[in-house]
Amino acid sequence: MSFLTSREFNLDVSLAKRAARAEPALIAECGQPTHVMMRIGDFRRLTVESASILEILAMPGVAEPDASESGPQLQ
Repeated sequence: MSFLTSREFNLDVSLAKRAARAEPALIAECGQPTHVMMRIGDFRRLTVESASILEILAMPGVAEPDASESGPQLQ
């Protein structure tokens, strides 16, 4: 993980962007990490910033569950 001081970040934002392309970049103030800079795709994967289950089920090509492959049956 890359580590930048807030001063380095302020002086060269492009450096932080380049660092964050490969891996998350920590930005620190007074020696303590306060922010993380990362690619938006990585952020979305981490925060599960995706469609709701209803939107996913409405997508074309999403297979409907087969009743014969379901879990345990009630008796």
